[in-house]
Amino acid sequence: MGLITSPEVRMARKIIQKHSLKIPFDLDKLVEKYAKVIYKTIPIDGIDGICVNLKVPGKTPTVVVNDTSVVTRQRFTLAHELGHIIIPWHLGTIIDEIDIEQSRKSKTQYIEYEREANRFASELLMPFDWIFSEFQKDNDFESLVARTCTRCRVSEIAARIRLKKAFEEILNHLIPKDTIQKMYAQSGRLDLVQVKLLRTHTSLDSLAIAWHMCNCLSGKIAFCVEEDNLVIESGCTNGTQFSHQMQGNEFNAYPYPSYDSYNNCEHQGTRTHWWTLDVSVNIPEDGRTWREILDKLAEDLAPGSGAQKFKQVIGGKLSGLNSSRKSKSPDQSIDDFIKEALHRFNHINHLSLLGHPDFLLFIKKRSEAFYES
Repeated sequence: MGLITSPEVRMARKIIQKHSLKIPFDLDKLVEKYAKVIYKTIPIDGIDGICVNLKVPGKTPTVVVNDTSVVTRQRFTLAHELGHIIIPWHLGTIIDEIDIEQSRKSKTQYIEYEREANRFASELLMPFDWIFSEFQKDNDFESLVARTCTRCRVSEIAARIRLKKAFEEILNHLIPKDTIQKMYAQSGRLDLVQVKLLRTHTSLDSLAIAWHMCNCLSGKIAFCVEEDNLVIESGCTNGTQFSHQMQGNEFNAYPYPSYDSYNNCEHQGTRTHWWTLDVSVNIPEDGRTWREILDKLAEDLAPGSGAQKFKQVIGGKLSGLNSSRKSKSPDQSIDDFIKEALHRFNHINHLSLLGHPDFLLFIKKRSEAFYES
């Protein structure tokens, strides 16, 4: 089982099947079927392992694991090196830095090899089928992290990375993306979609459903899950600028000055608050330029020495958005650009700006100038 079908993940699953591996299994014994394994100190900072003689005719690969690392890291390194051995296009000698995102190396092929070996190791040590069976017993994320660390003998960070991806696979398997999209198109209300999903999938909690909905839907959508007025977590759809509410903080019921709709869903003591933030407005017209309007905004909201900085902040936010539009969405309509600009300022920190009678006109005039240049 498992929905991720990248070649290296399929290879790890074939190794599990070929050797009838069950969690927990003797990793050293497995790797020794494919290579000579040596544990020794590697006196170079950041180097976790070395794999020599990959796919060299007549030579057995040699794996060197840095024995100064903690045991769980050594174990992941060993599985990672087996990945290099099994993956057909990994050749020669590879010196490994498991934390590739922190690596100073810039060679694209090297980084991709490391990611492939990491994915192989994650699937080998924490197989999707095992995770899914444990999920069915108890889907509490923290509980599953603890069980994975203990049974699979991996670090907490490795378990969390693997489980986050596995949870996405599981939810996509249980509730396909098009199912959520159809439900939302029919009801038009996020709370009703969430209620129905919670009733159908009783093993899932409000937060898991909320995140999955956001991963499946488009548009400007934000949510916050709270219990007894304390934040559990907040999130949003991809591309949404949202007001992040920190876990454990008092819930803020009014994080967005403007929104299209709001509703909430109560379930087993928690409440999920939903906002749709695609706001359409009618903007009046007059003969002033955008610069004249910005001067007026600065005069009213940041008089004196603060005026220049005020204009730089406002101008910088819009110029950044325009640069992004030119590079990523050159065909974006001016109406959609204006909506996106208004969305960027839809935060309680900009209440005075949003409340100024000239703000909407300034956004319109500045956007028109961008499109004319």
